[in-house]
Amino acid sequence: MSTNPYNSPESRPPGMSGTTKVLLGLGIGCGVLFLLCCGGGGLGIYFYGKSVQESISKDPAKIREVTAEIVAIEVPAALPPSMCMAIPIPWTNTNFMTMVQYGDEAEKNVLFLMQFAQQFDEQQMNLQWRQSMRSNGRRDMEDVDVVQSESHDIEVNGQPASFKIANGQAHQSKRNVWQVMGTFHGKSGSAMLFMQVNQDDLSKEDVIRMLDSMK
Repeated sequence: MSTNPYNSPESRPPGMSGTTKVLLGLGIGCGVLFLLCCGGGGLGIYFYGKSVQESISKDPAKIREVTAEIVAIEVPAALPPSMCMAIPIPWTNTNFMTMVQYGDEAEKNVLFLMQFAQQFDEQQMNLQWRQSMRSNGRRDMEDVDVVQSESHDIEVNGQPASFKIANGQAHQSKRNVWQVMGTFHGKSGSAMLFMQVNQDDLSKEDVIRMLDSMK
């Protein structure tokens, strides 16, 4: 029997996308593993999962506040604040992962910003991310046929960062989308950005403008 308190559908907070559940499961799974390795029992795991759930917020002001803790960025109006959450490292005052999500209600447009603890470098972060997506039956998280892609290099928090901007078509809806993914140095650790938006809602210039606003 799994010890992850978010394995069952009824225990997951409502309104969460499949990708958000994957992220939440990844973070809680790492925390549970840490607890087990340190001798934490079922009661500790229960309270750990409860503390993660209590960290989830859909308050726009709180989402923007958490965003600012990761990076300064000008998010387009087509991507309103959706939710934020924190995955703590047990028995410490630090978080394993902090995440914010922006997007419309139908989640046809979505932006994720994630920041990991300083002890997790970009290579570890990418590996954990891709392994989590594969284990959940998703192909690199987005299900998009990429037609063309290019790199966009900027400086974030005084460090070089590179983002892949791809033009593609979503498998199921056949929507033409922009897909952006890249890692950067956040204010408190390694960070990652993922965005998938309809080309009808944001132009390429809008996408680049948002990336260039990151400081």
